[in-house]
Amino acid sequence: MVKKRELLKKILIIEFVVMCILSIMDFKVTSWLGNAIGTLIIILPLVYFLYLLGKDEKCGEGKRFLFKAFSGFLLICWVGAGIATFYVEFLKIDNIDMQFAKGADVCFVYGDANVLKPMKEEDLELIQSIFDTKKLYKDNPSCGFDENISIKINKTHTFCIARDTCPIVYWKEKDRYIKLMEEEKNQLYKILESYGFSFPCV
Repeated sequence: MVKKRELLKKILIIEFVVMCILSIMDFKVTSWLGNAIGTLIIILPLVYFLYLLGKDEKCGEGKRFLFKAFSGFLLICWVGAGIATFYVEFLKIDNIDMQFAKGADVCFVYGDANVLKPMKEEDLELIQSIFDTKKLYKDNPSCGFDENISIKINKTHTFCIARDTCPIVYWKEKDRYIKLMEEEKNQLYKILESYGFSFPCV
């Protein structure tokens, strides 16, 4: 048992030194895989120690079973979280939450039109209701999208409207598309036409 504690102590010391070095280097991980590896490194000593305790004959049979069960539970949680993250990250199960929208500007530069003005609060609320909870998806449609025919929310999120009347909106910063129902597209057009937009504009 003493040897096992010494081994665990060495692992924890090594882990602590590595984490300190990474912190000093201001090393940041943003990928799902990097976070998964980092989490495994953190929980691995505990899982390994519990596994060793589960094999220690000096402990009672009931305790050994609990140690093994808990170590297995931690690994199952880690694997489950990894699978869930992978599913969301790669299958892009994204739903829009428009609560971040605090203000918006409309932009329509086409032909003789040169519109750039703030959107009314009540119109922004309608836009929020149209986009909210919609699924984002990856695609390469040929509808034609341009920042010159767009809604810019909070001055940082650009929603480009399809120029050929397709019921699709392109979220530039996320490089994802939003599919609208025909009724929603007509509602969107009605709002934008009040600012001088006209469709199609190809």
